[in-house]
Amino acid sequence: MTKETLSMILEHGTNPGTILKRESIPELDALKGVVQPPKWHPEGDAYIHTLLTINEGAKLKNQVQNPLRFMLACLCHDYGKAVTTKVKEDGNIISHGHDQAGVSLAETMLKRMGYSEETIAYVKNMVALHMRTHQLFNQTSSVKATNRLFREALDPLGLVLLTCADTASTGADPSLEQRFLLERLEKWKEEEA
Repeated sequence: MTKETLSMILEHGTNPGTILKRESIPELDALKGVVQPPKWHPEGDAYIHTLLTINEGAKLKNQVQNPLRFMLACLCHDYGKAVTTKVKEDGNIISHGHDQAGVSLAETMLKRMGYSEETIAYVKNMVALHMRTHQLFNQTSSVKATNRLFREALDPLGLVLLTCADTASTGADPSLEQRFLLERLEKWKEEEA
């Protein structure tokens, strides 16, 4: 697949994940058959989850400054599951560190396709941080903790929206997580002003 084709699909498609099923991207294809905990991911393997996240991201992309970069982050966000997922003896499925492992896989794909250094930096940042948003919400973390996260994010709003797309792709309602993160984002903006 060429950079131009991928960019067109992600920027202009209403269901880009569905279109990507007919294409081949090695890093995406590596997610086929990668199991996920059914409790958190009833939608299926990491490949299906990623396609659904892309479709959910397409509904949100016009809220960010650079929709293409945001959609590339949706595509790459769980690449690390291909190399970190393990089924433990007790049957539990874990993918510890998939966010960090996904950074280099995303970079490899984006460089191979010829994306700019700015785009690569954006996607790497989003992939690296995407699990922290979930964790901060689940722990009802302090404003100080969410402020730290937003300071690290190249696109704090994009990170919140990626989290929402990630959650919605599982069939869960992202509204509570979204409200929590958006309220915290507003507090961060007020403090930074």
